[in-house]
Amino acid sequence: TPQNIKWGLVIGISHYDQAKTGYNPLPYAANDAKKMYSYLTQEGGFAPENVLLLTDEKATAENIRDGFNRFLRRKATRPNDIVFIYYSGHGDLYNRQDAYLVPYGANRSRISSQGILLDEINLSVSRLPSQKVAMFVDSCHSGSLVQGVNSKGVLQNMTGIAHSFLNLATNGRLVMTSSKADEESLE
Repeated sequence: TPQNIKWGLVIGISHYDQAKTGYNPLPYAANDAKKMYSYLTQEGGFAPENVLLLTDEKATAENIRDGFNRFLRRKATRPNDIVFIYYSGHGDLYNRQDAYLVPYGANRSRISSQGILLDEINLSVSRLPSQKVAMFVDSCHSGSLVQGVNSKGVLQNMTGIAHSFLNLATNGRLVMTSSKADEESLE
């Protein structure tokens, strides 16, 4: 068996219906996710069946939760497995305190029940046996994933960063965000 098995969860949501949900469309998010999937499976050494790609209508709250709690938890079961998580879509803040990922179809006025709390994502990732996890979150308020970190995470060279991580010999968890906890993120 291979030394390290690589697993990925890649999520990108462009199709937000502003009239129904209150969130404007994000023209590049789903395409960015598809490009990340292609990079991982063509150059990153990930088997296509080991990467779950959820874009637009497939990126519902239920499917995203299943991606973390069923797909990754059932598959990435060894300490040496490598886990790569990518999210591009809206993020929102409720009561100026709780940060959420905004899945497909979630309504801004009901984000606390229809969104995915970043604390929930943190908990899911912390329960993975893998000691090598990289998470890239390109959304508003994504800095809430990194408590106590005030600097803005900037993804200028995703493939270079991804390549460096995938070849790490050491254990660790890497989280990169496109904004601080209280910041908006520009497309």
